[in-house]
Amino acid sequence: MTNTNLECEGISTSHGISLLGTCFFLGVVFSFIIWIKVVERGWARKPIILMGATFQNIGFIAILFFPISLKVIQFCYFLVGLGSVLSNCTSYNFLNEFTPNHSKIIVSTLYLSFQILPAILLPVYLALIDEDVFPFLWLGLGLSLLGSFLTLSSIPESPHFLYSTGTNFLEC
Repeated sequence: MTNTNLECEGISTSHGISLLGTCFFLGVVFSFIIWIKVVERGWARKPIILMGATFQNIGFIAILFFPISLKVIQFCYFLVGLGSVLSNCTSYNFLNEFTPNHSKIIVSTLYLSFQILPAILLPVYLALIDEDVFPFLWLGLGLSLLGSFLTLSSIPESPHFLYSTGTNFLEC
């Protein structure tokens, strides 16, 4: 916690630091609830992905640039967890809607493999190489910003969503 200018004093701070992972997973749980509700209401895919990426971007930026207190960092980890399911689950569905049937298994397997890769590499990195998580936070911020930019600039709306809303078939 020295990189964030926080002093580790006493047992309450050590519990607060250990709650960082819990805050992330609480965000994940709430994200599933939100994701189910917005999908049930028939939202377009791009706004859901952007909402999740926005939560992640705010969380990453605040952790990296504004680590004011442990409570703020805990809330930011909650935001990162909240954004992860919204953007990842919707991106997975989005990807499957664009993938031809004969390629869905390989594309889905590759997508899910890349999603689980950080969960495999981060503990190995922290145990064997360095205890500094900030390179991974910078990587998360960079990928989230890149995803936001690509979603806004060049990725069309899902043809499945457009067709289900009765949009002109040629647009789909």
